[in-house]
Amino acid sequence: MIFLLLSLISCKANKATTRNFAQYLTKRPFSFVLFTSQKCQPCKRVQNLLDTMSTKYRDDINFIFVENEDSQQLFVKYKIDFIPQIDIFRGNNFIKFYDHEWNQNGMSAFIRSLLDEDISYLNNTFSIFDFQNQGPANLIISSPELANKADGLFMNYGGAFHIGVVDNQEIAKSLQLPPALFTRPYGEMSLPIDSFDDVDLLNLSKSPFEHLHNSETVGNSATEFTFMALIDERDPLHIADTIKRMQLAREFFGENLSFQFCDFFTCTNVVQQLGLISFMNPCYLIHQKAGTRVRLEPFRKMANSPEDVLNWLKFQVLGIEMPKEKEEIKIPRLYAHDFIPMALDPHHDVILLVAATGMQLYDESVNNFRILMTLFKHIKTVKFYEFNRFTEHVQGLELPQSDKPLLSIWPATSEPRGSSFGAYLSIPVILENLLKLITTEIDEYTLQDMTETLQEILKEQAANAE
Repeated sequence: MIFLLLSLISCKANKATTRNFAQYLTKRPFSFVLFTSQKCQPCKRVQNLLDTMSTKYRDDINFIFVENEDSQQLFVKYKIDFIPQIDIFRGNNFIKFYDHEWNQNGMSAFIRSLLDEDISYLNNTFSIFDFQNQGPANLIISSPELANKADGLFMNYGGAFHIGVVDNQEIAKSLQLPPALFTRPYGEMSLPIDSFDDVDLLNLSKSPFEHLHNSETVGNSATEFTFMALIDERDPLHIADTIKRMQLAREFFGENLSFQFCDFFTCTNVVQQLGLISFMNPCYLIHQKAGTRVRLEPFRKMANSPEDVLNWLKFQVLGIEMPKEKEEIKIPRLYAHDFIPMALDPHHDVILLVAATGMQLYDESVNNFRILMTLFKHIKTVKFYEFNRFTEHVQGLELPQSDKPLLSIWPATSEPRGSSFGAYLSIPVILENLLKLITTEIDEYTLQDMTETLQEILKEQAANAE
């Protein structure tokens, strides 16, 4: 009985201080270090969790806790900005944060993946591409000379990132792999490496974009503002789009803004607070810590570009006014039942954009059509519509077959006669042809005004494209 009690006591997490911290790290391959405080109530639950885990994994892992009251130097050294926080060490090297749930199932799964980690040997193209998509980071070694160092790298950094060795040199040559390739997936980073002496692999493995697996750590960061994204982790495009927007924001804000992304069904507390019901697109939001209060502000524009999100972040964080969006000209649609009374109206020239989404040069043609609508906006006898010949069927109507959008011109005459040409042509060519076909007379002053307006539009579009 006494032996059993002593065993249970010895299985609890050990308290370390600045003086003996380094000694504890060398006792076992891995160390789980809880940074805590005597005044932190949530920390006690996490410390009890470490005590429980220590009974199962005491042979492989040191379970340690460090208190702020007597080990402030360690908090400064490891940049501890919030508690509770668990840092994972391999030997003396800090390799990652514990970012899973504060419960036995979450921690057990995390520990098993850590202990089961090993060097992967890649012998076909599929295994290489599959390995390169493993997060949070991975190292593929294809050079036999560098492969000799794989065991040493694993002993120091195993668990921080995945290590794979290509043992088929023919495949390495066919894929034109560098001696080694370090990757953070989803387009975040890919770095060819010739020598391990020139790079800090451990630092490279730490992404500034934190992937949350625990809703309790939402907003836990060193900064007042955190740029968050709620995503569907099963959709690679969600993650890739999020990384693009975060990269652009980081270029502007640097260390003054933190970044987190989380699955909709992991951070359900945030989803409920925002009242989200659609998960088709990532939801971007700003998390602000204001004393004891928290502000969550979502970006409400579902279809957005990285620049849109950056402008919104500048407004939320710095108060910089967002650029006013130019109102997009809406193109009215013409349906089959309205074709005869509207397109064949003898009192109006009618210009149709005969097109369907997905056609070659569709976007360019729509842009040209909007320019035409701008040029003719004060001329009431010319009307513009978009017509989809695939979905709208008019008896007796024959339009040229084309896989690209067309302009179909129906002049104001008593006898209908339509003419067609490419809607994707240069706008000066389109305008020249159009003026020859319509019956509306354009006086010299109006034509001059059209020309000047067109030059301004083309100049602005050219500047935006640079």
